[in-house]
Amino acid sequence: MKQNENRLKYFWLSFTPLLALLVIQSACSVFVMELELVTSFGSSSETDLGSFIRGALKTLTGSSSMSLILFVYGLFALFCTALWYRAFRRKTYPDMQEGNRPSEALSDAKDSLRGYKKGRLIAGIVILGVAFQVVMNYFTTVLAMIRPDWLKIYEDAMKTSGISSDTVSVFIVLYMIIGPLSEELCFRGLTYGYARRAMGFWGANAVQAILFGIFHLNPLQGIMAAIVGFLFGYIYGKTNNIFVTMGIHLVFNATSFLMGGLTLTTLPPFVFFLLILGCLIASYLAVRLIFSSRPVAVPKEKTPGQG
Repeated sequence: MKQNENRLKYFWLSFTPLLALLVIQSACSVFVMELELVTSFGSSSETDLGSFIRGALKTLTGSSSMSLILFVYGLFALFCTALWYRAFRRKTYPDMQEGNRPSEALSDAKDSLRGYKKGRLIAGIVILGVAFQVVMNYFTTVLAMIRPDWLKIYEDAMKTSGISSDTVSVFIVLYMIIGPLSEELCFRGLTYGYARRAMGFWGANAVQAILFGIFHLNPLQGIMAAIVGFLFGYIYGKTNNIFVTMGIHLVFNATSFLMGGLTLTTLPPFVFFLLILGCLIASYLAVRLIFSSRPVAVPKEKTPGQG
């Protein structure tokens, strides 16, 4: 009975990291908007209240304000999730080795790169981040053709945030670095961690992937994020190392940014399908390369009574 109660408790706790990020995001939005509104009082040249309000709303909903909000949110989210994840790992790490893990506990290194074959690890991270981004670019392109309304929602969200603009602000560049770090801590670290104590590996991985998709708040990006999150969760479950998925996430996002508006469907059909097939094979080999870079497994101590 007590065990079932604990499982239920940890299941509900797996939703709290997502809720925390949404609260931090809302609080940062209000803070930055209030700050800019107060600043605009002294610098505005408008002589009537109506014109001032219209000008202020235009500024507050512009890409520059949105990119600043993302940056401030990213900093606070990274700080909060890092502290939370550190406390969680210290308290619950031994329990994470029970149940239907995809592999046995690999080492005592935990969240460090000690013992890893660095060359293999870096190569695997870079190849997987680039190759899987190409695959997901194709997937989202096809999905956007099926649901153009989803594409419109996605493009509006990117335009508002300043990510898709021609001149990307320094705040967006910084957010694209710190954002993936906080997301990995939140979803692969905390969400998966709590869910893993309530259920088996595949269930916990599905929970964190679905919540990762919901976090993106638009259907096109959300579906892509859920698929990516499931792969990242699998890798985290096999390595038990958040730094590995952080690296993959950074390369994955950087590849998306560098690809820009590149549309793969303009390629000749034969070249296109060879590219997608090659990227799928490269993604699989990169995952194997990452796993082969792990430290040598540390045998578990036998308990009394075992042969």
